[in-house]
Formats: sequence, structure tokens, C-alpha cells
Amino acid sequence: GSLQGKTFQEVIDYLLVFCSDSNEGMDETAANNASCEIMKELAALAGNDLNKFEDLVKEYVEGNGLADLLCKFWGLYVFEHLSQRFEEKVMQQKGVEIAKDTFRIIKEDILGQVRVLNTQRPVTQIDWKGGAGKKEIEKIFDSVIKIICDENN
Repeated sequence: GSLQGKTFQEVIDYLLVFCSDSNEGMDETAANNASCEIMKELAALAGNDLNKFEDLVKEYVEGNGLADLLCKFWGLYVFEHLSQRFEEKVMQQKGVEIAKDTFRIIKEDILGQVRVLNTQRPVTQIDWKGGAGKKEIEKIFDSVIKIICDENN
């Protein structure tokens, strides 16, 4: 369904329920981490002023910012999923500082890939629980594995 006209909290709640509603490829921890990061960024943009925060949230939800917000959510969600799988191994192999730098690059790459994906096919039209979502996540994972492999050479 459409998320237009929903409050910011309703959008976040919808995404959290959507991601945790099924065991089929969705991860509640990744969804929670993604939504927390979005909330922190919005709070920082609002200067931690509650009224400014509320105005900023309304702008995102009522304006064109909702698509950007959803791209960021799905990008962070995919990143969280991936980092859960690989972060410890990369830290053990390369050390904490190199791992942090590597995962910063990976995070930026994933967010960029989701923004590009949104221009080709709106992220709101992808069934993230189904085969289409799994396929998109796997394509992103495959490209990131190349980054990790390049870092190891």
C-alpha cells in the first residue's frame, strides 16, 4: 500500500513490522538498526530540537523526501544484514581500523546502489520479503563481496 499521507512514525512502524513479520529473509535487528540510524540522522539535522524534528519529519513524509528516506532505510537494512555476516571476519583478518574503513566504503556503496535501483524501479514497488527483494539484496551482496575480496588483495 501507499505510505503517502502517513506520519513518520507510521512509516517507521510499518517498515519494522514488515521486516519482522516473517522469517523469510527479513531481519528484525537489521530493520531496527536501520530505523535507529535514520532517526539519529534526522535528530542531528533538526539540531536535537523537537519542534524542528517534527517539521523535518513532516517535510519528508509529505514531500518528495519519502522516497529518499525509504532508499536510505533499505540501503541501511541491506548493509546491516551484510555487516552481521562479515564484520567479525574482516576485523579478525584486517584489524579494527581497516575493517571500519572497509565497512564505511561498503555502506556508502550499498546506499548508492539502492538510490540507483530506485531510479530504475521504485523501492516502494519491490516486494522485499519475496523473490524480487531477495534477488536485489543478493545482487548488492555479490557486488559488495567483490569490494571485500579486492580489499583482501
